[in-house]
Amino acid sequence: MLSPFLEVEVCTLDGQAWNVSVVPSWRVSDLKRELEELVGIPRTQQRLVMDALELQESELLVDILERCDNLSITIVVRSPEEAFWLGKMREAFFPQDLLRNAPLEIRSNREVVMAAVRRHGHSLKLACDELRDDSEIVLLAVQQTGAALAYASEDVRADRGVVLAAVRQQGCALQYAAKELCDDREVVLAAVTCQSQALRYASLKLRGDAEVVFAAAIRDGSALEHATEEVRSNRDLILAVVEKHGFALLYASSSLKSDWHVVLCAVAQDSTALKHAPESLRSNVEFMCLAVSENAFCLQYATRDLRSHRDVILEAVDHHSSVLQYASPELRNDHEVLHRASISVH
Repeated sequence: MLSPFLEVEVCTLDGQAWNVSVVPSWRVSDLKRELEELVGIPRTQQRLVMDALELQESELLVDILERCDNLSITIVVRSPEEAFWLGKMREAFFPQDLLRNAPLEIRSNREVVMAAVRRHGHSLKLACDELRDDSEIVLLAVQQTGAALAYASEDVRADRGVVLAAVRQQGCALQYAAKELCDDREVVLAAVTCQSQALRYASLKLRGDAEVVFAAAIRDGSALEHATEEVRSNRDLILAVVEKHGFALLYASSSLKSDWHVVLCAVAQDSTALKHAPESLRSNVEFMCLAVSENAFCLQYATRDLRSHRDVILEAVDHHSSVLQYASPELRNDHEVLHRASISVH
């Protein structure tokens, strides 16, 4: 019968070694408890390292053993003071306050700072300069909150991997990235996919890239504000955006604000988009009849003359009776208009 146990060699840096029987389904925390009983090292003072990687307490041994070739684990013993602060940091409701009030040597302790930023990314600002220049620590911080990139050293803010992690967590962290990374298409796409408004921090070249702008604006039409004039004149792109965010007509080029098809697509989605069309359209009888047939509530943005125009009002109330309120007083009392409003489906 096969044994449910596996033998794992555990050794210290000074050459002591033990063979420990483990159950593959154990977590690292279970192994630490076993070692505490076997060799007397408190589990809070244990750092277990395998193939140059520190093992995390929640990891399953079976997963670790599958990815590692040998079954040898090195145990590094922490000082009691470090173990004390790590324990407090992991249990603290507000780890940032604990770190803020900690002695300088603790705020310079890599393990303690890592424990803090893992739970509260902004705690990075309380770390010493050396640790804010540590890519691994900054990576942990930005994975918790992307804006922690603001506290990283200049060199780390130019680290592409760290910046990508930051903008994927919080797109507007792009504002803290090195200038060259604001011109990196993959980085900027990741940023605007997470937060559309991150487009404002992209390079001029990428704010003129139709694909990048579309990725931002299709999620939030107001991102068009940060696009170049050339992109805001791209008819296909603007059509696609206003079909989803009618109000984004505000950011279209002047020529597209006068384009009947573009404006009609916008008002079909949001009647308020008509506010951003030129008066030449809002005073055009033929156009306004089409507009109110797409969205009756466009009537409120027609010019005063057209709100007194019988054909426009009839077309509007045929689609929604409540828009009668936007008609001129004379037409609000017109028998035919009132009749058409009363039989409207709305």
